[in-house]
Amino acid sequence: DDGGWGFAPNSNSDADTTGAVLQALAASGTGSGAIRGGVAYLRSVQLSSGGFPLSGGGANAQSTAWAIQGLLAAGTSPGKLRRGGRNPFDYLDSLQAADGHYRYSRSSDQTPVWVTAQALQAAERAPFPLAEVGGATASAASGSGAGASSASGAGGGGGGGGAAAAGGAGAVAGAAGAASPGEAATEAAAGSPARFETDGDDEDTGLLVGGVVLGLAVIVACGVMLNRQSARE
Repeated sequence: DDGGWGFAPNSNSDADTTGAVLQALAASGTGSGAIRGGVAYLRSVQLSSGGFPLSGGGANAQSTAWAIQGLLAAGTSPGKLRRGGRNPFDYLDSLQAADGHYRYSRSSDQTPVWVTAQALQAAERAPFPLAEVGGATASAASGSGAGASSASGAGGGGGGGGAAAAGGAGAVAGAAGAASPGEAATEAAAGSPARFETDGDDEDTGLLVGGVVLGLAVIVACGVMLNRQSARE
């Protein structure tokens, strides 16, 4: 057992899935031993560029972003993980183009919008689940509504997806504006990555945690599948 997680049963461990599972475990407040194993795995697969590979091969922005978010959620500073004198943030910085977008890797500039959206969350030291802040929820909802109108007018679903993603980006921007990256990382490491008001009822809290973990699982599955597809292309 290398301490990491793979995308499917009996599959090899990879940085994407391991980073995602670390975020889910940290959000649920369980699995401290498993979290230590996951961090050890990520340390072992970091490359001399400072970045992380999907599963063998060279480093890429999205696998590095997953690893950064997982490490932050586990309470480990990604900036202190160095190979060849470089840390994961150094690797991401090396992929950012003059116009601000992030390349997938040093040899590929595929899916720049998707890659940039994922890299920005890591660059902002923002692991999942993102903290809810005043105005961010309304911004996200507004973006989703605009997406639905766009999709209806165009006769397709692409516009809705794009605007919903823009709404999500607004939520991320709101979270980044409400707290500094260091504060966000500290809050996540302390085990309180999301700010939700509850009435103290244990059952409600359990449902909330379960919903967070389930939501992360869906995000993980979609993200890793798409990253694997991009890697093949």
